[in-house]
Amino acid sequence: MKRLPARMLVFSLLVFVVLTNAQAKKACELVDVAAINAILGSSLAYDANSAINKTGKFECMYMDPKTPGKYISVGLLESKIAYGYDMLKTDFDNNQKAIAQGGKATGKFTKFFAYARGGANAFYMTGPKDDFSPEAFVFKFRKGDYLLTFSTNDLAAAGVVAKIDALYTLFSSKL
Repeated sequence: MKRLPARMLVFSLLVFVVLTNAQAKKACELVDVAAINAILGSSLAYDANSAINKTGKFECMYMDPKTPGKYISVGLLESKIAYGYDMLKTDFDNNQKAIAQGGKATGKFTKFFAYARGGANAFYMTGPKDDFSPEAFVFKFRKGDYLLTFSTNDLAAAGVVAKIDALYTLFSSKL
């Protein structure tokens, strides 16, 4: 029983260091929405009044002004691998397992694909439109000390998948 408190202390300290570590790059400063629109053929816009975009540090959303609910989101998290387990690997393993067992990953996604060009544990998933939500896509990869998540809502997943290499090149060149 003496080991439990020490492990909890180390875990708590690890979480504290990761959460209080200053993030050098901000999600909303990575790329201009025009670059994303050029790749996807979309007409998304940055909304400075969005609650998510107020800080733009960990997540940035670009919305379609003509279609409510149609958006992309760029998530960015700085986390040094040396601090512990790799969050991307855990996410990769859990999502792949859930879908392989006939379930859904993150409540929506039904198809899982490894993305070798993005390095170890990079992946993307798609989720079909259903009665409760529109078609969705999510892409995750790690470069250096950053984990990047690119997701779409109400954009044709097949069209985004067709442009995944260009999206990877765009974002990885900024990290």
